Amino acid sequence: MDKRNIFKKAINKPIYLRKDDVRDDDVINRKYHGRNEKAVYAFSKKHYVYFKKLYNKIVFYNCIFGENITVANIEESEIFIGNIYKVGEAIIQISLFRLLCLTLNIVFNRMF
Repeated sequence: MDKRNIFKKAINKPIYLRKDDVRDDDVINRKYHGRNEKAVYAFSKKHYVYFKKLYNKIVFYNCIFGENITVANIEESEIFIGNIYKVGEAIIQISLFRLLCLTLNIVFNRMF
C-alpha cells in the first residue's frame, strides 16, 4: 500500500483549493479521494480527544487523520450537505460526509 498520501504535516501557509483537489496534495486513489465532490477533507479537532484516549502511545498532530484542513469550534450537528462556508478566500460547499479512510490503519496499526 502506498503510504505517501496519509502522512500529512500541518503547514503555516495558505493552501490552494482547486475544484477537484488541493494543489500539491499527494492523492493516490482518485476513486475515493479528490474529484469535485471530494476535493477537500476536513476533520474536527474535537475528535482528536477521543482517539488520543484509544491510542495513547501515538503522538497526535494536526492532519494525522489525513485531512487537508483541521477545524475547531464547529459543531458538526449543525453541518448539512449543501452548507457553504468561506475558508480563507475559498468558498466551499459540503457535498458529503466521509468515514475514516482505511489507509488510517497504517497510522494507527489497527483495522477501522
